[in-house]
Amino acid sequence: MLEVFFDYIDFVLYMVLVSFGGDYSVVNIELANSCVSCVKCACAQAVVIISCVVYCIPLIPHFLAAAFLQKASQLFVDHYSGAVVSGIFSLANSLALMMMVFNDTLTKTLVPWTYKKLSEKKYKEINNPIILSLAIIGILDLLMCLVAPEIVNIFADKAYKDAIYAIPPLVGTCFLGFIYNAYTNVEYYYQETQYVSFASIIAGVSIVVLESILVPRFGYMAAAYSTLISYCIYAFMHYIFMRKTISKHIPNEHVYNNKVILKLSVVFIICLLIMPILYKYTYIRYGSFIVCIILCLCNLDKIKVILGGIFEKNGK
Repeated sequence: MLEVFFDYIDFVLYMVLVSFGGDYSVVNIELANSCVSCVKCACAQAVVIISCVVYCIPLIPHFLAAAFLQKASQLFVDHYSGAVVSGIFSLANSLALMMMVFNDTLTKTLVPWTYKKLSEKKYKEINNPIILSLAIIGILDLLMCLVAPEIVNIFADKAYKDAIYAIPPLVGTCFLGFIYNAYTNVEYYYQETQYVSFASIIAGVSIVVLESILVPRFGYMAAAYSTLISYCIYAFMHYIFMRKTISKHIPNEHVYNNKVILKLSVVFIICLLIMPILYKYTYIRYGSFIVCIILCLCNLDKIKVILGGIFEKNGK
């Protein structure tokens, strides 16, 4: 509609300038062409600016809510539990966030690749690499949880040993973060940024409600599991909005196999929940660690082929 309006304005301006002075002189025609070109350039810039504003303004609440979501638990623990407990939770949170380095690297690599597949309408090619990447992140997260006691011993003294019990739920947010980022890639591509903000605001409100109720009663462990629950809500809301986006822009198409994602998520969360029990049994932890490593090595070729293809295509 804007382009039609601007074309109409260009036409009117051209006719006015050409006919100015009562004759169709060459000077008037050249002047008209120059003015019309300037108007078209200004109109094009206006369209770009308006598009950017429409795209970006809804994301302001998203970034504010997302930043709050990452810091909320620490703020509540600081307020209700005191400096000593806050230090324990801060250590657990810092160690858990180490996994975000790999998570962020892989996520940023997959963004342009996903956009490329969406633009080429190759929707079915998106799912398998995402599922494999999710499985890799899940295994790495679980590996870190298995050796959490040893990691805490390296970075802190015995006074902070209880931090190990907060690590599994906090590490779980990395896994769920990868899921909601995969969903938001679809929302971003089709410029449904209002959905992104809605999900972030809902997750931000949920963590405030949960931690206001639970942290004063159960301490820093409640903060850790409240964060995990909030990220579950975060991922679920993005799933809902991603489905709405697909129904609106590419109906009858499927980008992700959500049943497989759900199964992986359930298995992963169950493993997280039983992880603190395993901390009492060192040999079982080490055995589980070795089994995970063997599984990764057995599937190393498949991992290299799929992820190698993604990095190669992004490099081009």
